[in-house]
Amino acid sequence: MDQLQIVCGCLIENDRVFIARRLGKDAGLWEFPGGKVENGESQEEAVIRELEEELSIKAKVLKRLCTIEDKTKELPLIVTAYACQILEGEILLSVHSHGAWLLPSAIDISTFHTSDEPIIRALSDFMAAE
Repeated sequence: MDQLQIVCGCLIENDRVFIARRLGKDAGLWEFPGGKVENGESQEEAVIRELEEELSIKAKVLKRLCTIEDKTKELPLIVTAYACQILEGEILLSVHSHGAWLLPSAIDISTFHTSDEPIIRALSDFMAAE
């Protein structure tokens, strides 16, 4: 069965994480920015590229948080989440309607896609250990 490789970047700054509200498909849900891994690029390269495309920032990967399988879509997704940090630039939204910096404990899982729960858990564990 075909699967789509997806990455997302959990941007961390001052004990807070950046979340963005989706436009288009699944509009209104919050997410960690990211997208498809393109042919010939690593997951780390993909998450850095996606953060630059979606938020107009340069970022670096701090750590792989987790990989989940999302079978709720027509084509199953393999989603790998990374803790990231902004190296330069100010966030400029281009494919999201809103953005917010929140403490992990303030994230309302009901406003995310249900498959994101393990990512939020892994992110909270990573930030608590830092």
